[in-house]
Amino acid sequence: TVFPQDSSGILNKPKITHFSRSDFKADPQFWTMTEDNDGIKYFGNNDGALIFDGEKWHRVSLPNHSSVRSLSTSPSGQIFAGGYNELGVIEKDSAGNYYFRSLIESLKLDDQKLENLWQAHQFKDRVIFRSFNELIVISDNTASHITSNQSFTHSDIVQNTLLVQDSGQGIFSFDPENM
Repeated sequence: TVFPQDSSGILNKPKITHFSRSDFKADPQFWTMTEDNDGIKYFGNNDGALIFDGEKWHRVSLPNHSSVRSLSTSPSGQIFAGGYNELGVIEKDSAGNYYFRSLIESLKLDDQKLENLWQAHQFKDRVIFRSFNELIVISDNTASHITSNQSFTHSDIVQNTLLVQDSGQGIFSFDPENM
């Protein structure tokens, strides 16, 4: 490992802070992370969402107590979270307490079996959640579904294009404006 040196030749080691399970008081398995517009860090964990504000840790549970598998920050700073059969936003009340607000009912997803929502992307003014079975495209308080042929195993944004891998089928680009 090479560390930067200052002009006097003194070694400058990078500042690394180690947080143990006793610091964040949750399961040690993490799935995802994002940062809001104020620099607050959000982590998807088996015990919900863990939030580090620079001083202390906060935990937010989903209503069904599932793991948080996907997180995404909108350009306005809103934090979207997805878990098993649950999706919504993490917000802060007037007293500074973090909480999860489910979007299941408002998006009319009550009767859906969403399964694990493994990834979330902000793309062209939409939030797109990926499960193995489908993409859930959220725009203007409505949810649209794009079903996989076999299994959506990965998705990512590359050069302003959303790419989705459908197992055994190949890689597809998705244009939410034309669905």
